[in-house]
Amino acid sequence: MDDITKFQTGLPASPTAYEELSITASVTFPTAALVALCTFAIIKFEKGPARFRDDGTNPTAAVGVPIFNLDQYTFSVASLRKIGFIRSGGTNMVARIRYYI
Repeated sequence: MDDITKFQTGLPASPTAYEELSITASVTFPTAALVALCTFAIIKFEKGPARFRDDGTNPTAAVGVPIFNLDQYTFSVASLRKIGFIRSGGTNMVARIRYYI
């Protein structure tokens, strides 16, 4: 496993939770209780494709940032509080979310 550091300080980060989120044809959100435990999260996406928006507006199958199989993003807690995901193709996507403090 690779060492994860806080991007704000460069200090080692501590894992606090893990979640596997199924991204379907309905807008899906990370679990609020897990988001409340972290300062950032790293999300690895599998299958798909899908889209996300982290501005508080729900994505659609045609509008939002596209994500594809094996993409990986780091999100701040501010983004995680507003983020939503939706499938944009015929296959559900899995978001493997690692939460850190």
